[in-house]
Amino acid sequence: MGTVPMYPTVLTNTNWQSNKGKIAKLLKGKTGIGAQLLLLEKKYKAIKWQLFDPTTGGPLPKPRTREAVDERWEQAMKARPQLDTYRKEIFAIRDKLKLLGTQWEKSKVVPASSRKHVQVTMVKAAEQFALDIKDIDDSGYVKIRQEIQRVEQVANQMLANWVKGVEKAIPLVKTTPTVAKYGEVMHQQVRGLGTAISKMPRYKNIYDTDWEKKVGDGFMRGVTDGEPVKKKVGEVETALARFKNAQRG
Repeated sequence: MGTVPMYPTVLTNTNWQSNKGKIAKLLKGKTGIGAQLLLLEKKYKAIKWQLFDPTTGGPLPKPRTREAVDERWEQAMKARPQLDTYRKEIFAIRDKLKLLGTQWEKSKVVPASSRKHVQVTMVKAAEQFALDIKDIDDSGYVKIRQEIQRVEQVANQMLANWVKGVEKAIPLVKTTPTVAKYGEVMHQQVRGLGTAISKMPRYKNIYDTDWEKKVGDGFMRGVTDGEPVKKKVGEVETALARFKNAQRG
């Protein structure tokens, strides 16, 4: 499995500046490596890595529903060519490092340790970095989907229990349509179901439309016994039917 790699320390301009001291003094000229490394790191920071691995940190919100994961995956597939372009830039720097290393093999003034740092250490870091980016796969998406599935399984079980509670309470209040009876057997069931629905992003519209007002004490405020109670029960019954239909869909 391949996740988003960290930017290699050895390919930072800061690291290069601390290692090129002797080379710069001996060759008395710019190699151009520092500027390329600065640009490479800048481009790394500009890539939206969360598109390719939604488990990694960043400015994008973590997808919380199956629909959000699918949408993010589509965006990742469209953006995938960015990674191929970035890998080509890594290889361009690697090739330059190789060329400099080869040139310095003939030099009597460049220390072997300095040449080895460029020709071996930095080249290997660039090649591994490019390989790690190529290996980025869908494992982050698999992990997110598994997390969502586990949460939904637990939530669905809770929802099933609350649905049963509301279904059991409805005929009891219809038989005895009083505010007291509603409060005794139905209020907490409705509140529990509505609260559980509110915790699942995929049902946000249903909660906003059907359940937000029903979970509060204000739902029965001013209601009198008899037909007014039956009307409120009917509203809950209709909302419950719509929710169960959404679950099936």
